[in-house]
Formats: sequence, C-alpha cells, structure tokens
Amino acid sequence: MSDVPQKIRQVFADNDTRDDAKVLLKRVEAHFNRGGSDGGSGGDGMEPRVAKLEAGVAHIERDVTELRTDMRDVRDRLAKLEERVSHLPGKGFIVSVVILALAIITGLIAFQSRIEAFVQQPAASSMDQPRVP
Repeated sequence: MSDVPQKIRQVFADNDTRDDAKVLLKRVEAHFNRGGSDGGSGGDGMEPRVAKLEAGVAHIERDVTELRTDMRDVRDRLAKLEERVSHLPGKGFIVSVVILALAIITGLIAFQSRIEAFVQQPAASSMDQPRVP
C-alpha cells in the first residue's frame, strides 16, 4: 500500500461513513499494487498476451525464412525452365510447317490421277533393248 499516494489514502480514510469510498480505495490500491499507473505490467493478463505475441512472431519469422528458401528454389527452377523453352520451335515455325504439310497433301490429292498414271508406266532401262526380228 505504500505505492498509493498518501493524499488519496487520507481522503478515503477520513470518509469512513461511505462504504463505496472504502471499496474505491481498495480498487485504487489494487490498481497501484499491480503497477497499472506506472506502465509496469499493463494490467491483468499482459504477460501471457505478450508471450503469445512473441511466439506468433517466432512462427512468422520461421515462415518467412522458409518462404525465402522456397523463392530461391523457384528462381533456380525458373531459370532452368527458361533455358529449356528457349530451344523449342517458335509459333511461326510451327505454323509454317503445318501450312507446308497441308499444301503437300493437297497437291498429292489434286494430282492423284497423274501420279498413278506415271507410276504405272514401265520404267525405261538400258537392259530392256528392243529386239530386232
């Protein structure tokens, strides 16, 4: 009770007839004894709340460290992927090859009868000399 200012104790001690003054005095003394006015503990349950916050911050720090490691791994994988993709054919090349293939197939279909006639002709060779009778 020595923490309670002397003036406050004297005012409430002189007023013995009022019960609420005694109750108020006890509340003020309890408040001062807890360290509520000097910025000490900050009231009931402050220490557990601070400990919980500190534990939460520890988890956050661990998670941020893991994220940094993961991001470093992602950066490495992205560089490898970019290197692999750079060797793939581009869209223009693929479109050109498809158009060329379609043109060849269309030409084969359009000239199918002429190709068949050409293939069915006997080939001229030097071994097959016409005989003179």
